[in-house]
Parts: sequence; structure tokens; C-alpha cells
Amino acid sequence: MNKIIRPIREEDYVFVEEISKATWDGEDYIHSVFHSWLEDGNFYALEIDGRVAGTVKLTILPDGVAWLEGLRVHPDYRGKGFGKELHDFIVSVGKRMRGEGKINFIEFATHLHNEKSRKMAEKTGFRVVKKYYFSFRERSESVKFEKTKLNSLDEIVCSDYIPYGWKFLHCGEEALNWLNENAGIGKIGNYKFIYPLKNTEPSFFPLNPEEEALREVVKAMSYYAEKMNKEHVATMVPEEKKKLLKTLQSIGFQSVVDFSVPDVLVYRL
Repeated sequence: MNKIIRPIREEDYVFVEEISKATWDGEDYIHSVFHSWLEDGNFYALEIDGRVAGTVKLTILPDGVAWLEGLRVHPDYRGKGFGKELHDFIVSVGKRMRGEGKINFIEFATHLHNEKSRKMAEKTGFRVVKKYYFSFRERSESVKFEKTKLNSLDEIVCSDYIPYGWKFLHCGEEALNWLNENAGIGKIGNYKFIYPLKNTEPSFFPLNPEEEALREVVKAMSYYAEKMNKEHVATMVPEEKKKLLKTLQSIGFQSVVDFSVPDVLVYRL
């Protein structure tokens, strides 16, 4: 067996697309962000006998965070320890960067039910630093929204993290600038919200948690989901804002754990 971990190349797309379509019942997004991740760098392939069998990515976020994502293994190669190899490799990349003073933190997020990923991370020394409730609903009546910018941190209700899809940014001026440059900032009526620009899950972070605002933002995100050919919209609620769950449930949001516990965990090494 000839096995190496190396930077992803343009010609690897066909393999990554195959892995992506074999992940999460075909709902994975890695193939749709392939080219932007390739351009960004720190995107790696596990190559076995000339075939890409797995992927992993490190993304630099505000406040010197090395964010780990995109760890995938093709079904033909699962159960052989290759996921751990990719995990250990990307953690070593992050540690080297931290030792060189290029980053301050190594973090990632995963779902509560992803026990393999959680155990692997915890054995490496990762610990949970933040918890969220992930909720979703079918898209509703759609209303076109306008694109805008964030003017100040006062517009964002956050104490430590700002959800951006399945990434979580450290709250601060650097995050504000990053979001204005890289994220979608939408406005419907008087209500603003943050949403991912890349072709991932149509997930939003509302800047106003009131029921009327959420109802309007769902219409806007439903418009976005329709354009992306997606059937659902989603959002994240921090553990300390649990009271918002009743509002979300009242407008049709669901949870895979029935809102019993926070099911998205942010880990830090």
C-alpha cells in the first residue's frame, strides 16, 4: 500500500466529489467548497495507491483560530484508522503553526452524535468550550432580501462566539471585519442576519431574537435556500439562550434530539 497525506490538487476534485456524495446521505458540501478551499490552502488529501481516500482542512479564522474541518474518509476506507491519521496530521499542522506564533487556538465543532470524532478529539486533549442547540425546519414562504453590512459589534448579540454556519468565530472587532468581507449579511425589513455565502447548509444567525424578527428572517432564508435548491433552513442557539427554543419551536423548528440537550459542541485544544 502506497499512502501519503499531501496538499489537495485541482485534479483531485473528482475523488472529493465521490467522497462528498457518499457522506451524510449525499447531503455533504465538501465538493461545493472544493475550489474555494483549494485557493485558501491548508487543504489536504490522504492518497492511497493513487486514489484520494480522505480529506481534511485547516482554516484560519479571526483571533488567530486554526479551525479544523472537512475530515472525510471514503466508505471503502473507513474502519481502518485513516480518520485518526488525518486528525492527528491536521492537529500537528495546527500545533506547528501555534509554535511559530501564527495562530493562538486550535478549535473545531461537531455534533453530539458524532461519537467517533468526539472520542478521537478528547484523546488528543480537546475539551468542550461552548455548546449550541442546532435546529432546522422546511423552508417556508420565501421573500427576497437585501444585502447589507454590519456597522458595529453592538448589532451582534454575542459574548464569546458568533455562529457562522458550522464555524464559530471569536466575538470581537476582527470577527466583525471578517464577516463583512467573507459572510453574507442580509436584511429583511428592519432585521439583519448573518448567513454563509458558500454553497453549504442555508444556516442563519439572527441579530434580533424576537419572534417577529425570526419569522421574517425565515422567509429571507427560505428565499436563499430555494436559490440553493435546498429544502431546509437552520440556525444555532447558544446553551445560555435556551429560552429562544420555545420561540423557534412555535414557528416550526425541530431538533434531532428534540431540544433535550445542546447537540453542537465547540472543542478547543
